[in-house]
Amino acid sequence: MSRAQDNNGPIEAGLQAETGRLTATISSNQPLFLGRINLPQRGSLALSSALASVSGALQNAVGQELGSRDAFAWFPVLAALGVLIYYALPVEPSLLAFLMLSLAVALLAVALRNKHGSLLLATGLLALIGGITLAAWQTHRVDTTLLKAAGTYQLLGTVSRVQRGEKRTRVDLQSIELLDASHQQSLGALQLSGYNKHIIDIRIGDRVMVRARLEPFSGPIIPGGYDFRRAGYFKGFSARGYILGSIYPDFDPLAAAKPMSFALQLSTLRQNIADRIVQIIPGQSGALAAALLVGDRSRINDATKEALRGAGLAHILAISGLHMALVTSLIFGFIRLVFAFSPYLVSRYNAKKIAAVFALVSALAYLGLSGSAVSAQRAFVMAAIFLIAILCDRPAITQRNLSIAACLIIFLNPNAVLSPGFQMSFMASVGLVAVFRKGGLVQTFGASNHSLPRKAFAGLASIALTSIVAGAATAPFAIYHFYQTAAFGLLGNLVAMPVVALLIMPAGVVAMLLLPLGLAAAPLLIMEYGLSLVVSVSGWVSSLDGAMLRVGMQSGMVITLLALSILLLCLLRTRLKYVLASAAVTIAIVLSSANTQQPIILIAPNAQMVAINEDGELKILARGKNKFVSRIWLGALADRRELTQVFETSKAASTCTKAACISELNRGQNPPITIIQIKRVEFFEEACRNAESVILISKRDLPEQCPDTTQNPLIIDRSSLQNTGSIAFFPLETNTEPFENDLAKHAATYGFQIQTAHPKIKRPWN
Repeated sequence: MSRAQDNNGPIEAGLQAETGRLTATISSNQPLFLGRINLPQRGSLALSSALASVSGALQNAVGQELGSRDAFAWFPVLAALGVLIYYALPVEPSLLAFLMLSLAVALLAVALRNKHGSLLLATGLLALIGGITLAAWQTHRVDTTLLKAAGTYQLLGTVSRVQRGEKRTRVDLQSIELLDASHQQSLGALQLSGYNKHIIDIRIGDRVMVRARLEPFSGPIIPGGYDFRRAGYFKGFSARGYILGSIYPDFDPLAAAKPMSFALQLSTLRQNIADRIVQIIPGQSGALAAALLVGDRSRINDATKEALRGAGLAHILAISGLHMALVTSLIFGFIRLVFAFSPYLVSRYNAKKIAAVFALVSALAYLGLSGSAVSAQRAFVMAAIFLIAILCDRPAITQRNLSIAACLIIFLNPNAVLSPGFQMSFMASVGLVAVFRKGGLVQTFGASNHSLPRKAFAGLASIALTSIVAGAATAPFAIYHFYQTAAFGLLGNLVAMPVVALLIMPAGVVAMLLLPLGLAAAPLLIMEYGLSLVVSVSGWVSSLDGAMLRVGMQSGMVITLLALSILLLCLLRTRLKYVLASAAVTIAIVLSSANTQQPIILIAPNAQMVAINEDGELKILARGKNKFVSRIWLGALADRRELTQVFETSKAASTCTKAACISELNRGQNPPITIIQIKRVEFFEEACRNAESVILISKRDLPEQCPDTTQNPLIIDRSSLQNTGSIAFFPLETNTEPFENDLAKHAATYGFQIQTAHPKIKRPWN
């Protein structure tokens, strides 16, 4: 009996009972009185049938999804969610407690191994708790010592990285030894910067002596933004700073006799290759070639970076699936072509497996030379699984390869989940795998028996589809991290990507193979021609009106829901994905529309930059404008003006001297609020003379109150910013008490509520 028949059984029984009663009444010659007969209503019957149909379809869809091979793909998704939950926790969790909880859930999964549905639920819970546990374990294992306060240090260190820019050079040091006895704190690695003229003959592995001004890493430039201090913590950096004077080599014979580690030797090789590339290819084409081949982006200037972002071509700088696929496929195809010319070799050896071995070694070498970024690691794992499957005569399931790659990276480096590279690389791959595994238009037109024009159309269609899918899949994270997206990315990719795939990367692979022989000049010149075309295309596309859309800062919950909707569309197989994805998008839209309030005042972590938001346009207070901070603020507030225009407007709307910068904020108060950014402490007393409705901000320590105690300005100085990090002032809401601290209470008297970058309870990296 069908489910619909089961549901109609009670209705049929009711009809039979009423019919029997009527028959008995008529046969006994009694007066006929119907009263209220419980006849079935058509509406209730239709509703019952519809509910039964929906319930059955839902159960069927859930059963199909649980039995699908793609169910495994949700394991790394849940593990990544666990990592995100760990970083969102207000306090540091107990590592031991989560280790025990993970063990208990693992035992539960073993006990439920014969019950498929329960096993999947237990495995998903294990992935979620495992993500939290892995992140907590990494924090405990890294345990980087962070610099407590800024200061000037004389120190020794081993050079681990050198990146030369147009004016300044970045030098990373490890194995730090402080020479000043007054500083007893032990430090990890340091990230230093100095003028090129002071850093001339320094190589990776050198032991050097340097005098530097060190300071702790800043937290987010804006509350809720990217946390540079946390990133430095997990990379092992204790502080950043500026080189004072020149770097001197330390002539220690014992240190010189020690062999360099493999990592330093690999870094030295990468630097030598990059130097050789830019010698042959000058200018920005050489800088791009070094970025594509060895992952060295330090020579790319800001103008080129902005042009690539505006054209939607910045992804070519991140060594990922495109680059790895081109390298492995070129090597694989070349080896098979060599075998094809020798019937003797083909008859005695398996050319396909030998080509797979060469391709695997090439992929590993490219991973090491490229700097092993997260996107490159993901691409290598997927390529390695595919090539190993060839060696084992097994099919390679692409979606499962992607899941395995994600699991490996999360297991080895849970903090990578927070990086834009991890998020955008995997989301783009998930989308592309989901679309291209279905075949369709591109494969139909690209069939081997079709004409050259149809194959060319298939190639362009593939590039267009790739650009659309990858752009849509990565858009939420591009907005979250960079607050902007490229409007004409499709156009830029259609024009530039054929050049990258057919000219630049093949020439690059040949150049790397010929470089040890000193014969790389010719392929590098071919590469230069292709890169000059890419630079021209990116400059043209990015110059179009509205090329870069600044969307503004979005909450993490909104981005998570949008990412979940994309994952649902890509990983689920039944129509259930459309229902769930639509629900996730709807909730995201509601949350985004409900949170439209923008900050009125922004203060950078070191108070060197202060901005006032007037009707969606920023006014920046500072004599020397920091372009990096300014771009982040403009993007976060969706201010679409150019930096030069912002600086000119800010200069006209504020008064800056060597002692202070002064501007007014008029929000209907009488008198308006005066914001004073104090550069010299001596100006403090003068600022106090007119302290009515005044906010005093300084990167130095200021007195707690004015000499005239009747004056009570809001004071934000270095000591307060060390506890809060960057600060954003929002309009005061009605229910804000109790206040977290005196600063929040004082700000409320000015009609503001504040949001700080650092949490109230500090985590190990704060």
